[in-house]
Amino acid sequence: REDSATMGVNIDGAAQAVTELYTGMTQFSNMTETAQVEVANFTAQMDQMGVSVSTTVSLLDSGTMALNMTSEEAINMSREVTAAAQALGIPVEQMNTDLQAAMPQLAAYGAEGVKVFKNVAAAAKMTGIATGRLLDITAQFDTFEGAATAVGNLNGILGGNYLNSLQMVNMTEDERISTLLRSIEASGKSFKEMNKFEKKAAAAALGITDMAEANRLLGQSADAYDLMRMKADAGILSQ
Repeated sequence: REDSATMGVNIDGAAQAVTELYTGMTQFSNMTETAQVEVANFTAQMDQMGVSVSTTVSLLDSGTMALNMTSEEAINMSREVTAAAQALGIPVEQMNTDLQAAMPQLAAYGAEGVKVFKNVAAAAKMTGIATGRLLDITAQFDTFEGAATAVGNLNGILGGNYLNSLQMVNMTEDERISTLLRSIEASGKSFKEMNKFEKKAAAAALGITDMAEANRLLGQSADAYDLMRMKADAGILSQ
């Protein structure tokens, strides 16, 4: 409590952080006292910044157990995501909660999953589509069969071999979003200018049935997406 006093943490906040860490963070009871104090301080301070204790504890547990991070690396992960949220204008609690919800997919990347998440979150801010939904849309490219079907349909609509199914399988989720936008631009077509049936076919190839959602995603420019990703990274440098 004394170490976190400058952040406005009172004795009740400090006690809540320690209690929830003991029950919710697998590695907490095995840490040294110094490490426990550091993690508890961070958890209590994040609560003062608007990220609930339970959210931070869940993230730290996922970081150390699912992503094989040290406690310090897990803390830096949460700091990085919080700074990106502030830079993008996303509520910090929402950003941290979304990261925790995305862990089942991101765990495949290990520590690199945080970077993928930040970039997908940038796309979510740009399009107004939830991060989890964007991850679901891009997940169909995780299999060769799904990627081949989607790429074949999209190339047919775009009128050329603008997408490669093997490359899409090997891309991260954020890279897939960027590639989709650049492929539309490379074809010389604009999603906004496509007719009703072309739009529906392109959306269906991505498993999208809501045309408002399709407009939000496929109507964006790749350059605008790049700017949003840079904005997320700029938050880290500023921090």
